[in-house]
Amino acid sequence: DFLGQCPLVVVTARRGTLNYAMPVAWVMGSDYDPPRVAMTLGAWNATYPVLLESSECVLNVVPPEFAREVFELGSTHCDGKADKLARFGLAWQNADSVNAAVLEGAFAALECRVVKKDESLGLFILKGLCFWLAEDWSAERYHVLHSLGDVLYSDDGRRFARADLLSEKA
Repeated sequence: DFLGQCPLVVVTARRGTLNYAMPVAWVMGSDYDPPRVAMTLGAWNATYPVLLESSECVLNVVPPEFAREVFELGSTHCDGKADKLARFGLAWQNADSVNAAVLEGAFAALECRVVKKDESLGLFILKGLCFWLAEDWSAERYHVLHSLGDVLYSDDGRRFARADLLSEKA
């Protein structure tokens, strides 16, 4: 159960032909059959109104190698005129059950539909429709990112500080 471990996920949603993406650290599995997930997303985020309108998204679980991209996605405002995934050169494919992107390199992804929302809390209850898992997945091979604000860390012991991610940027 990836979501029960509360990994940082990249939520993707789509408006028209534009992909929106935002890292979210507040996700929690709430049921197994069908899978349900509680997720919070701030109203100040450009992905928020897109999720309200479309009522569908993908939760992409990415490995630590995506730390810089996760930082960039979370630090850059999307004004609705540029595809956020294209802006950072992230490859993706269309989800099977919803109109949103599954990130290439994500080792797990859950396609979801919003079944309940509380806009005053920024809380979404999502129903899982389709689950993707890397064919070569194993707990030893893949590790998840977690968030402590400006520090991202992996369950394999690596830490990625905001300053480190900024200084590596060329």
